[in-house]
Amino acid sequence: MSQFNFGGDINGEANVFGDHAQVHNRSNDFSRGSDLSGLVAALVDEIAKHRTEVREAERLTQLASTAAAYAAEPRPNVEGIRSLLPALLAGAGTVTAVADAVLRVSQAVNSL
Repeated sequence: MSQFNFGGDINGEANVFGDHAQVHNRSNDFSRGSDLSGLVAALVDEIAKHRTEVREAERLTQLASTAAAYAAEPRPNVEGIRSLLPALLAGAGTVTAVADAVLRVSQAVNSL
């Protein structure tokens, strides 16, 4: 059993075996922020394409624009984006393309 401290309040234990075993800290991996920005931009595009099909298109566009601003920060505001996801998904309603775009953003946020 190996113990590790990523810094701050994140601590943990893991079973690490073998000569080449590794533990990665992805909590500060902001190099993938550009991926997140691209996914949020794709979400904005999907909302624009399906503007007449989604509920409250103007509000949904504003939420997605806020998410885009959070994603564009030097250290993406992951918590800010995460807080917008439920409203974005609810606004997508039954429009699968928009819901899928929201889920892709959610997956990216959860991987950071």
